[in-house]
Amino acid sequence: MNAIDTQGKGFIAAVMLSLVVSLFVPFPALEIQLLIMLILVIVLGVPHGALDLIFAKRLLALHTRTGWSVFLIAYLGLAVLVVLVWWRFPWAFLLGFLALSVFHFSGDLKGRAPLPLRLLYGGGIILFPAVLHAQALGQLFSMLIGGPQGQPMADALHALAWPWLVLTAAVVVWNLKRHPVAAWETLGVAAALTLLPPILGFTLYFCLMHSARHVLRTKQFAQASWSSLVWIAAGPVIGTLVLGYWGWQGLAESGLTAKIVQIVFVGLAALTVPHMALVERVHWHSPDRE
Repeated sequence: MNAIDTQGKGFIAAVMLSLVVSLFVPFPALEIQLLIMLILVIVLGVPHGALDLIFAKRLLALHTRTGWSVFLIAYLGLAVLVVLVWWRFPWAFLLGFLALSVFHFSGDLKGRAPLPLRLLYGGGIILFPAVLHAQALGQLFSMLIGGPQGQPMADALHALAWPWLVLTAAVVVWNLKRHPVAAWETLGVAAALTLLPPILGFTLYFCLMHSARHVLRTKQFAQASWSSLVWIAAGPVIGTLVLGYWGWQGLAESGLTAKIVQIVFVGLAALTVPHMALVERVHWHSPDRE
């Protein structure tokens, strides 16, 4: 059994444990859920993007200070552009972020599942929370874009969510013998994001599936030790925390709950655009790896 198979089974086990615990322990208040998400995304989520330096050096042949300077300016420039879009055009930001998420998250199963299953998986990351939690999702969207318009978006996703869930279930059953690992992973993602509150379900998925899988694939790609990965990620993680602190200070007029939502999801979107620009080049070079 390889490391990615072990990680996938560990994620499924974590989902099952979370669902069992939820039968006996009430879900915490939204503020507590958001604090849990913030801590876990910093500890387990941010490092997977911090390893982009490995891809940049390998794919862009960066060996000089000038090359690295140009790369960092371009990378941060794309991130700043995303933040500016959120600031000036929050609706366009939300739609773009959701669309990019479908495409990006579908890469979790790349090389392990056919395209239809991957697309249903990626779309499910956005749609599954709307099956049972459309109101909570609308509340989060409204905090993210700074207005009450988030609920109509959540209601639209809810209308698509049930058919998407049924179609996903059918395709999962079809692939249980053909691609059993990917099918069970898709089932685990669907269970977490459908049955758990949106914040907890997304945190579980993002940290233990998406981020963990990317780190393992990066380790394979670079043929690096765990200690070297820690050292490589340390600088970008610290830089991200500094930028996040500045962003937090700039959101002084928002309440605590809205500030956490905006910092986490705007920050993830800002980092996802340049991150995708790199990892998709890796897909072109090696379709079974991220």
